[in-house]
Amino acid sequence: MCEMETGQTMTKKTRRDMFFRQIGAKITYERTIHGMTQEELATSTHINQSTLSRVENGKYNENLSMAMLLDIADALGITPELFFQFRADERALWVMPPEKGDHPPE
Repeated sequence: MCEMETGQTMTKKTRRDMFFRQIGAKITYERTIHGMTQEELATSTHINQSTLSRVENGKYNENLSMAMLLDIADALGITPELFFQFRADERALWVMPPEKGDHPPE
């Protein structure tokens, strides 16, 4: 487990899952404001539409490559670092609520 700023802990897998969901949400947002369908973005990046759907839903975690993110960013006309910039409220989602019986750190 990793220690969070608030003293709460989160498993690496859970934190990673949330990270990929947020990246997927950013892709969905950018695709939508650029007026593209999933099919159009998938075609322009040469990936399967079902794969893009899984990426956007944060379900493609273990296979999401930098190359795929670069291709998606290029197709959307954005810089890839946008996928890795998180506001404080987005980072706050990485912190899990304490389990029952957990006590705050002293």
